[in-house]
Amino acid sequence: MSGMIEAMENSAFLRRPKKILHLRSTFHAGGTENLIVHFFNRPSAAFEITLVLMKPGPLMHSLAPSANRVVRLYRKQKFDLRFLGKLARLVAGLRPDYIHTHQPIELFYAFLMKCFFPGVKLIHQVHLYNPRANWGFFLEKFIVRHLARRLVVVSRSLEEQLASRGYPLKKMTVLPNIVQRTHHLSAADKAKFRHRINLQPGEALIGMIGNFVPEKDQATLARAFRMIMEDFPNAKLVFIGKESPEQQACKQVFRPEELEKRAYFIGPWPHASELLPLFTLSVFSSRQETFGMAAIESLLYEVPLIASDIPVMRELSLDGRHFELFETGNATGLARRLRDRLSRPPDRQKLEQARKYAEKAFNAETYIHQLDQLYHS
Repeated sequence: MSGMIEAMENSAFLRRPKKILHLRSTFHAGGTENLIVHFFNRPSAAFEITLVLMKPGPLMHSLAPSANRVVRLYRKQKFDLRFLGKLARLVAGLRPDYIHTHQPIELFYAFLMKCFFPGVKLIHQVHLYNPRANWGFFLEKFIVRHLARRLVVVSRSLEEQLASRGYPLKKMTVLPNIVQRTHHLSAADKAKFRHRINLQPGEALIGMIGNFVPEKDQATLARAFRMIMEDFPNAKLVFIGKESPEQQACKQVFRPEELEKRAYFIGPWPHASELLPLFTLSVFSSRQETFGMAAIESLLYEVPLIASDIPVMRELSLDGRHFELFETGNATGLARRLRDRLSRPPDRQKLEQARKYAEKAFNAETYIHQLDQLYHS
């Protein structure tokens, strides 16, 4: 009888709402921040979240006040003793079951909390792959290997990359991002975008959403479009994303008059994914990724997608089943794909199947259910 009672008590403990302390060092618009907003705004009976913002950011205004708890403990420098003291007092009062982190600096503070409070468990989540062996990489790997309970990764591809760098495979859990359609842009906002690129009825629009960093390789798309421009005079190209020196190199592919009428670099655009329905084709030409929000968003809006054949794009497309792949960095191969796509109507049945796949695989309910399992394992 006593054994049965003990088992019931253990079961009740395992299923009680877990207290989770999330640390977040920045809160500007981005994939990780949007992910946190999605699951923060969906309260669960299985866990309670206290989100500690280490710095302010505009996306924090998207956090629902009636959902979980937000604590603003802003730090002024990377190692901030005053912030450390405030965090320690918070942990002492809250006594969380887990501290969940997303970046090395957050993991460092979580490590210090575990030194002060050995009973707390650490979960670290990796969203981006850092090939550079800097101090953050070594610190992250050391803490994950020796102190973290679980390591959450956003794709099988990232799991393989991290395992090859010495991260413990047995601790890894693959948890793909939440991706969903949003409704922030008004008809006036979309009209402003149309006016910005002078998009006329009947014109085809090829677009890529992504900041200008070397890994995104927008230059391959620029060269591919340059190859087909004369054959498709009603086609336009638009790049949406934060500017950088890579953008200037990309612009050099085109003549000045082409930059005024055919190829547009419009910088960052709020809620850019909601512009996808205006695209005839969406392109994702990255040389290195761990997930690919813009790719999945294209599927959700039933926009034909062409992506580079890097491992994570093969994974997300189910080996080309739900969107086309081209040889990474091969502008001629991409031009051939663009030419083929622009020469025929889209396969609406296939696009609908891709949308249903994306809705099922990357929805918030699935993510929260998997978090529930992770926190109670």
